[in-house]
Amino acid sequence: MPKHTPGCPARDDKAIMTRRFLSRGDIAAHLGVALATVKGYRSFPPPDVIVGRNQGWARETVDNWAAGRQKRLSVGADKAEEDT
Repeated sequence: MPKHTPGCPARDDKAIMTRRFLSRGDIAAHLGVALATVKGYRSFPPPDVIVGRNQGWARETVDNWAAGRQKRLSVGADKAEEDT
């Protein structure tokens, strides 16, 4: 059995919770777009976690960004209609 490290909760401790982060591929599937599209977003938020060379985003981060993007796009569409 592995030795317990002081200051770290034991593995069988119920207080430990695993948090899942999304990769760019996961984000593409979640948003229903191609991976290349996600990689091309210029205003995409910075990752919530970096482990080695891997980046991850919380689902809430992606959903909040997508909702804000949708709002910005619809405002732009409204302005375009006003110009015509």
